Amino acid sequence: MQLLVLSLGIVLMFSSRTALAGDTAADCSATQGLQALVCGDPELADDERMLVDAFASAQRKAGEGLAALKSEQRTWSATRERCLSDALPWECVRDHTVRRTAALQARFRLVDASGQATFVCDSATRDLLKLEFFPTGSFTETAIARRGGMDVVLWLAPSASGSRYVAPGIQVWLAHGEALVRWGKGSAQRVCRTP
Repeated sequence: MQLLVLSLGIVLMFSSRTALAGDTAADCSATQGLQALVCGDPELADDERMLVDAFASAQRKAGEGLAALKSEQRTWSATRERCLSDALPWECVRDHTVRRTAALQARFRLVDASGQATFVCDSATRDLLKLEFFPTGSFTETAIARRGGMDVVLWLAPSASGSRYVAPGIQVWLAHGEALVRWGKGSAQRVCRTP
């Protein structure tokens, strides 16, 4: 019997690696909750495998930050577990899993950056916003925004024009050579321009 350790620290037993790929009738019968949802769905199982791979690679690159990474992963896992009580649990689990994978890929440079941009938000203080873009899968593109000594992972979000990247309390909307930035919950929008 083969063991597969899921990112949330739960061990699932499968009689073969293909159990996560959709041959789930017998292999998932002993699972419950989030395990059963992931095990019983080929798309979620594929997402989970990508996350497990990204987390393993991130751990190898984490260096002195390994303990913090593991703690962050446990916190994230507990948050994803709450998806089971969401109105749309499949969508919630998928969104959490894919976004976590993308964040790990970008933060630990598990994929090559596809571009970068720098914007000046205040010329007097040289308040800079630096963006680095990562092609982190078909579900979402990711950017790392650096401003004021803080790095934040942002995800591409729908927009009528330009490219809008978001994270909780942060929005960076790129259009016409400018970045419209809200940095912090309730903050005023600032216009940042290329230097």
